[in-house]
Formats: sequence, structure tokens, C-alpha cells
Amino acid sequence: MDRFEQDEGGDLFADLTARGTIGPGGLRLILDPGAFSEQLAVAPDRIDPENLKLDCSLSLRRRGIEAKLVFNDDAPQVDPMLLRNVAKAYAWFDEIKGGTTVREIVKGEGVTRQRVTAIIDLVFLAPDIVRRVVEGRQPVEVTSERLIKSQKPTHWSEQRATLVQVTDSQTP
Repeated sequence: MDRFEQDEGGDLFADLTARGTIGPGGLRLILDPGAFSEQLAVAPDRIDPENLKLDCSLSLRRRGIEAKLVFNDDAPQVDPMLLRNVAKAYAWFDEIKGGTTVREIVKGEGVTRQRVTAIIDLVFLAPDIVRRVVEGRQPVEVTSERLIKSQKPTHWSEQRATLVQVTDSQTP
């Protein structure tokens, strides 16, 4: 990477890109052979133009009020708020099993009773769904607020089916 130098005030990526298009299901970038050869300090005829075409699949996913481009080959991304709330659910549930009241949790956390009970509901998610949250592999549409506010089925198989429906209903 040391061979790629950014000029003052310039944007190397923009300088190297000849054209970029986003279409249904994908992104295509075509790099500029002249700019690329200049950065590599090689003759332009030594660069195969076919190697300067980059394609990747992607989809637009709704996530609450925002939209997110999801590259289908992305590494998993942990949702910190969702993970934090699942962890709180387990911690608060353990406190309740140990004799702490919901009222005491409300007072200690400075949140409403409804918020505490809604978050504690996350403890009843199917173990594989929790594992996906911990690993960052849950569907991008599955946010903390969406899970907290939704009516979650008690049966794990129904929870899994609901997650599939959430994902399918948000795909453009």
C-alpha cells in the first residue's frame, strides 16, 4: 500500500475511479488505467483493463428510518445497541432471579418499568438468534428497537420465521 500516495487535498479513490455504477443488486467500479499506472509507476500497456473492473453484489435494506447499503460479502457487523440490550436483558433477568425487583432495577437504571420489561423480554429469544446477534450475523433490519417494540412469539421456531418475514418484507 505504500506505493499509493495521496496528493495534497486530493482523494485517491476518486482519482483512481473512471466510472462507478449502482444498479439492481450490484455495484460496479471501473478504475482509470492511466491513473492506476501512474500510481504504480508502470507503463499503462502493462495493466490489463479487465483487472480494473470491480463488481460486488449489494442490496438496499431499510433499518428503522434509515436505509443501508449491504454488501452481500460483508463481514458480520455487531450492532452495539442490540448487543448491549441483549446483555442487559440477561443481567436484569439474573438480578430478578436473585430477588431484585423490577422496581429496584427501574430506580437503579433510571428508566421506565415498561422499558425494563421490554428489554427483559429479549432473554426469551431463541439461542441461535442470540448467537447471531453476538456474532453480528442478524439481518440488518433487526434492530434493538424493532425487537424491543415487536410482539415476539414465545416459540423459537415462530421467532425464526418472524425474522425471515422481517427480512423479506424489507427487501426492495
